[in-house]
Amino acid sequence: MKLTRKLPEPLRRSAGIPARGSWQHACRQFRAFNPALIWIALGSLLLSTNLPALDWPTYQHDYQRSGLTLESLELPLTPSWTYQAKAPAPAWTDPPKADYYAAPGTPLKPRLAFDRAHHVAVVSGRLYFGSSVEHTINCLNADTGTTNWSFFTDGPVRMTPTVQDGKVYAGSDDGTVYCLNATNASLVWKCTPSGATNYLIANNGNFVSPYAIRSSVAVDQGVAYFTSGFFPHEGVYLCAVDAATGARTIASHWQRRFDGSAALQGYILLTATRIFMPGSRSTPYYFDRATGAMLGQVQRRNGNLCLARRQLFLLWSSCSRRRTDYRRWPDRRHGRRLQQW
Repeated sequence: MKLTRKLPEPLRRSAGIPARGSWQHACRQFRAFNPALIWIALGSLLLSTNLPALDWPTYQHDYQRSGLTLESLELPLTPSWTYQAKAPAPAWTDPPKADYYAAPGTPLKPRLAFDRAHHVAVVSGRLYFGSSVEHTINCLNADTGTTNWSFFTDGPVRMTPTVQDGKVYAGSDDGTVYCLNATNASLVWKCTPSGATNYLIANNGNFVSPYAIRSSVAVDQGVAYFTSGFFPHEGVYLCAVDAATGARTIASHWQRRFDGSAALQGYILLTATRIFMPGSRSTPYYFDRATGAMLGQVQRRNGNLCLARRQLFLLWSSCSRRRTDYRRWPDRRHGRRLQQW
């Protein structure tokens, strides 16, 4: 299948790709490289420009999880301050060293590693992160490293907070999404998708809900998107609520429940018409952004880390010999493979 979508000219020139190369041709040129190098190369080009400093409002900067910014750095970098946070307590332990039954010679690597480090958001001189040990949403002064505030929830906070329009959005394993004032941590609203059926159970030294918020909160065009729950047999929710109030008041606000189908855990991705959500150890699911209807699941067994760029969806895994798929998604034939490393 021939593509007409082309690489940006600066990246094409830096990589030695002909000016008229297609995405398909570009994929062939990069086949021997780690796919992350593509985005590192593009990032190095962008960082070399003289542009004003920009915020980093969510995990990997944006809801396509590109990890790119126009931030201008002055080298060499030197430490200004150090803050020692308690090491995270991951939700999932490491797998066995190998699959001794099916493939004894093949080592197994962790695939649910979304909460093994303190990923941060930085906006307007403040740094935000969650704690799975102290069950808090935290704000530091980005210039000095001093603590501005900490907000306690009833469970581990595993995903990076999202900061938008003076508000901080984060979910907790207690089954609730919290919206806080970014300056003083006052509660603006909270939403528990499972409602009165929510409850807490003992798990790995914590009390957590079967409807824990194991997605990030993505806020776009006044709507906050998130999931609740990760046990298919208990029911899993996908929600879109008013980012200002947490309520569902118009047609673009909805809540969908899926039973026995998806185990949703990871960082949510948005495109103009789709929501992509990692499926724990399986491949991601995708939904209609306007209605929340499930449209399908990316096929193939490998891949649970995602990046979306325009009409392409990148899917890769540290657990497979074939690391990366490039896929195109505009219709029901979503998941058609374009290239694989």
